[in-house]
Amino acid sequence: MRKGATVRRKLARLFVVVSRCELPLFTFRLSFFCGVLRLNRLHLWQPMNEYAEQLLYNLDVVVGLKTTVESIISPSWLLKKNLEFDYDFYKFPYNADHVELYQNLINQPQIKASLNTLDKLLSNSVANRVKCTAPLCRICLSELNQKETVCRHAKICILFSGGIDCTILALLANKFVPYNEPIELINVAFESLSGQNVSEKLWDVPDRRTSLMSVNELKRICPERFWNLLEVNVTREELKTQLSTRIKNLIYPLQTILDESLGCAYWFASNCPNSTARVALIGSGADELFGGYCRHRNAYRRCLGTNSERQLSVQSELDVDWQRIPARNLARDDRVIADNGKTARSPFIEENIVQFLRSLEPFQKCCFSFPEGVGDKLLLRLYGYKIGLRDVALLKKRAIQFGSRIANKRENASAQSEHLKCNT
Repeated sequence: MRKGATVRRKLARLFVVVSRCELPLFTFRLSFFCGVLRLNRLHLWQPMNEYAEQLLYNLDVVVGLKTTVESIISPSWLLKKNLEFDYDFYKFPYNADHVELYQNLINQPQIKASLNTLDKLLSNSVANRVKCTAPLCRICLSELNQKETVCRHAKICILFSGGIDCTILALLANKFVPYNEPIELINVAFESLSGQNVSEKLWDVPDRRTSLMSVNELKRICPERFWNLLEVNVTREELKTQLSTRIKNLIYPLQTILDESLGCAYWFASNCPNSTARVALIGSGADELFGGYCRHRNAYRRCLGTNSERQLSVQSELDVDWQRIPARNLARDDRVIADNGKTARSPFIEENIVQFLRSLEPFQKCCFSFPEGVGDKLLLRLYGYKIGLRDVALLKKRAIQFGSRIANKRENASAQSEHLKCNT
């Protein structure tokens, strides 16, 4: 009994550590149960970098051990496949008529084949995350013991900025949600930093305007669906209160201004009081996999080497972002959304999609010789255009922290947040 109690205490401690240190540790847990792993030897599923080393140090501080990385275990779906595509977006001339440009690219045989593969993989991913959903919404679940309930409320929501990522997910979800159920599109806006009074104009932030345009395009393509756009308006006072009492604990151990901004945006969106959904689809991973961040474009432009060297520079940035996904998209975002009784599901970060996209070269996913809003995430934009999102496909990328107006562009996103310092 005494030995069993000791094992249980170690297991409890281990799982607490795993949930707080944010390392990609599923092999850590499995190896522990199999008796292969000793507590100070760690088998990771991706190579160590400076970011992971800091998180590993945090783990050692909590556990009180000196952990060494024994070996790297790469699951098969993380290994690149040899694809038959040899197209290169940079070899196609730019056309200021973006409709003609996109039509020309989509009609290229190899690009068309790549888009067909993406369509199959992403549709399957969305289908699995939509169909495997509880039959009762949040409201009907609370009434389950009172009467026999047939639930026709929304069970699926999309955290919706109106950008290409989330609008594609909404359009694909439409194929798998029963026709008589609404789909919720939750859009969040924060009070302007200079605003004094709450008014309708105060919430006219870029993401709100984009969401209204995108929902109109969804209505045009799927007029039979009830698209329920839910607008969440957050005052600075409410933001300050929730951040200091609740959200900061969910974001921990991450501590940057960027983590604060994104964590708060997702928390308030998933906290929408009018939402009945228990599953939230989010576009996490799309920018990291397709090349949607400004730093990807900057990596290309600032490299003065050959074309091959420029592509290696972009690939290096994509790799760094990919390695951060376990701590950000699969940890921070999951915690803040789950805190509001919703399950976050990320169709873009599905094993088969990840393997396919990471097997493509950077020049087969994005083209930074084209302007912003055209060449970034080009493969995804072409896919959106192909399935009918003609306007949304040409919208410029806008980070949610700026589109919702929670963050100040003058701040350094990687700097430590003053509101999160108390958790160090």
